[in-house]
Amino acid sequence: MASFFVTGIDTDIGKTVVTGTIAKFLLSKGLNVTTMKPVQTGCTGIAEDILEHRSIMGIEPDDFDKEGVTVPVVFKYPASPHLAAELEGKVVDLD
Repeated sequence: MASFFVTGIDTDIGKTVVTGTIAKFLLSKGLNVTTMKPVQTGCTGIAEDILEHRSIMGIEPDDFDKEGVTVPVVFKYPASPHLAAELEGKVVDLD
């Protein structure tokens, strides 16, 4: 199983669009593809980035998206993950 990790050092620099576009390309080649976002802040439901990935990919959110599997750590406070975790009294376990 091959994996790609898209990262960037700021917000609104295109990580979500690039991720969705790569996934769409791989789907067009007949590969089984999903995307995930390990941590999402400023979110209370399905992560907006995952919804955008699915839109770009031309597919609907699936059960994994709805159950939070594709975004396992979610914080309501819109800040960096470490600050949002601190403000919500939570710890991010990377294991």
